[in-house]
Amino acid sequence: MSEKKAYTQAFHTGKYDKASGLLGKYDNVRRFWEDQVTAIFLRPALNELVEHKSKRLERVRVLDLGCGSGDGYDLIMGVTTKDPGIYEY
Repeated sequence: MSEKKAYTQAFHTGKYDKASGLLGKYDNVRRFWEDQVTAIFLRPALNELVEHKSKRLERVRVLDLGCGSGDGYDLIMGVTTKDPGIYEY
């Protein structure tokens, strides 16, 4: 029960909010760098999976197992099919 109490307390104090971007779980470094770099590596695999499933008229199902607030699901849902093309060589 202490886990539930800790989560409830964190939730009610706003620890899981995406408010300012200056501190906490969703700081700007994570949102604009870490998550974007992760998306760059996930994009080809997700595109291939979606293309394969589309040809077979099947859906992609996602199960995010963990003990958090669904960040894995949020991350893959934010990956777009188009490459942003902002590379420097």
